[in-house]
Amino acid sequence: IKGRPGETLPPFDFEALETKLKEEFGDHSIRDVDVLSAALYPKVFHDYMVFKKEF
Repeated sequence: IKGRPGETLPPFDFEALETKLKEEFGDHSIRDVDVLSAALYPKVFHDYMVFKKEF
């Protein structure tokens, strides 16, 4: 292995993800930690937020 593992990955746009999440789930309910969770585990985070909206 040469170089660091994520070196060849393209840059991630956290601001765009935050905007998308705020549009989908509301501006007041999205925190920085939510953006990170959604970036790392998109399906799990989405399912959690849908569940949270129900209750």
